[in-house]
Amino acid sequence: MTRLQVSLSVSLVASFCFLLGLGCRQEAPEPIVAPTPPTGDRLVRGLTIESVVLNQAVAQELYRDEESFEASGVPVVVGRPGLIRVHVRMQSSWQERRVRAELTLSSESLGGATTWEEELEIEEDSSSDDFDSTFNFIFGAEDLAVDSRVAVRLWEAEEPPAAAGSVEGAAWPELGSVPLHATDWGGTVRVKLLPFIYLPDGSDRLPDTSPEQIQILTDNLMRLYPLRSVEVEVLEPYPSDIEMLSDGTGFSDLLSLVSDLREEWEIPFDTAVFGMVAPAVTQQDFCQFGCTAGLAYRVASPRNSKFKSGVGLAYEGEGAARTFAHELGHIHDRGHAPCGGAGNADEDFPHAGGGIGVEGWDILEEEWIDPQEHDDVMGYCKPDWVSDYTFTALHQRISAVEGLREERDSLERSAWLTFQVDGAGAARRPRVQEFGFVPEGPPLTAELFDEDGTSLGRTEASLMRYGDLPGGVVVLPAPSSAVSAVQLEGYAPLSL
Repeated sequence: MTRLQVSLSVSLVASFCFLLGLGCRQEAPEPIVAPTPPTGDRLVRGLTIESVVLNQAVAQELYRDEESFEASGVPVVVGRPGLIRVHVRMQSSWQERRVRAELTLSSESLGGATTWEEELEIEEDSSSDDFDSTFNFIFGAEDLAVDSRVAVRLWEAEEPPAAAGSVEGAAWPELGSVPLHATDWGGTVRVKLLPFIYLPDGSDRLPDTSPEQIQILTDNLMRLYPLRSVEVEVLEPYPSDIEMLSDGTGFSDLLSLVSDLREEWEIPFDTAVFGMVAPAVTQQDFCQFGCTAGLAYRVASPRNSKFKSGVGLAYEGEGAARTFAHELGHIHDRGHAPCGGAGNADEDFPHAGGGIGVEGWDILEEEWIDPQEHDDVMGYCKPDWVSDYTFTALHQRISAVEGLREERDSLERSAWLTFQVDGAGAARRPRVQEFGFVPEGPPLTAELFDEDGTSLGRTEASLMRYGDLPGGVVVLPAPSSAVSAVQLEGYAPLSL
């Protein structure tokens, strides 16, 4: 293959002004017109554009068999690189020869258009699982804007034979270009990493927070999440005497501590806090016979700031990165993909066995991801990637958080009763806390009792579910001083 990239309508003066940070006046850009072939170029005969597929982590079809798709649901994220694959299909008259494909992305806000070209010898129809059978155009983060448009043309690269067939289907669209409907909403995740000093075994052991390991964590998020940036800050280590066991013991208590600390430290509502812990020398030591690797709340509402908390094992390597991406998914209201025996599975997950459903693309390594060999990051199977379902839902939640920023500044704090529940019918740790938001989660009904055991009526409560273990934290408006106990259906009364 040969590949040529040509940039059009770029002003050198504007480029120097941008690089130097100068406020140079620029002339309004010329109107963008439909790409036109150079003199002598001819649309290819006998070959049809079957589909055009854009991929920034998960594939979405922009066009297939003479139909354009304007709203597939999968976001096209401004400021994020990606891949566009052009699949072709031979007409009955096709005779093997070289073809030059041309992809043009145009944008008035970017000041013009960029065109990529690639030549291939066309011997057979394109196949999704054969990367060399498609025209593949890799674009950069700087090539997309909210007003970006796309066009594809197939040109003859050599003299066509007589009776070569029709040019129908060699251009998409037939004239001009079509909008990509790219969005600049969302695109950023903010996380504060809280390393815990592990005290129970006397080791004062710290998790791996080296720059190299933090880079592994953030790179993995960039690959899987609909992001243009990740903002990560490592906080000062904090001592913990909570014993952690491989069966999950201690994880909910450490998660509760993270939630309390984020409130005490007034962490911004749009920022997740993730506790990092190393309860054994290595993860292999801790997980000899299987283990819980992390826990986070499944945060049902973008307003639930206190519960944007998670914890996970934090050793060197990719394992910690997988746990981090998985638990952060719960914080963004993602349930489990049904793979590897994951509990609390998302009933709406669309792909059988927790698969990713569509082909993927690694924007950092520029590698194609086989959908037959990967499962969704929200399951328990490996190797993992992200499905179109999860990728789209993550973008919706990240965008919703962004839209709430101004509203959050005006909310007043109010008192709430919280307590933990597990899957065995036990309730514990009742506390009254003040939140600057209204907690939202799956609804529950709680019955209130006075000190004599007389019912004072029922009230609505919400469950802040754990992502990886049964149970969670129950939240209800703080009751009056006359209330001495509270009871959920299926649980014993909990004394206050």
